Amino acid sequence: MNQNAPVMLLTRPLEASQRFADAVPEVPSVISPILRIVPLSPVLPDAPAPVIFTSANGVWAFLQLRAAADQVAYCVGPRTARVAQDGGFRAISANGAVDDLEALIRAERPVGPLIYACGKVRTGDLDDRLRQTGSSVITCEVYDQAPQRLTETAQEILASARTVILPLFSPRSAALMSGASQAAKAPLHLVFLSENVAAAWSGPPPKQYVIAPAPNMPAMVETVKLLVGTRSSG
Repeated sequence: MNQNAPVMLLTRPLEASQRFADAVPEVPSVISPILRIVPLSPVLPDAPAPVIFTSANGVWAFLQLRAAADQVAYCVGPRTARVAQDGGFRAISANGAVDDLEALIRAERPVGPLIYACGKVRTGDLDDRLRQTGSSVITCEVYDQAPQRLTETAQEILASARTVILPLFSPRSAALMSGASQAAKAPLHLVFLSENVAAAWSGPPPKQYVIAPAPNMPAMVETVKLLVGTRSSG
């Protein structure tokens, strides 16, 4: 690994970080998850009902509790929908962000209660917004996100003079990384999934920051590639 070249610090759970690293092979990566997904055990409704998923983590945690019963799953984006489909749901993707998912559910007007399978820590109030439009929503917190300490390698990189590209996908991870990088000496180039994620950053002032044009992984990948290309040509 070229010690002078930029390095990507990836802090999502291992599988998601590895997918991102594979999508940007031009940049060496260090993976150090800042969160660990912990399944919870809420009481689920007895009768199968349509389920709302805002992440693949929600699908995974739900399936730890109960197998899919050929029920509809309203999913925020294509990856979550693929995971739900593989798990036995009849998945419908909103192909966007939470606002798009809300619009999809309103347009579909499903009959009966909806199960919102979500994390214990989450942003937004999708369930309350749907209730305000007349939907019956049962909120079930199926997983938690336990903070994790950065690896020694990640800490060494932040303490060095090497340029660090840091993609951040959620307000929770942005807030945790803000604390973990307070003493960073490395020039930080931050790539945020959305304005909400950017607003959660309270760490050291970055050398540069960019907000992806769309709140999804392909847009994040292209933004990182553009950032690297800009640096290479400058």
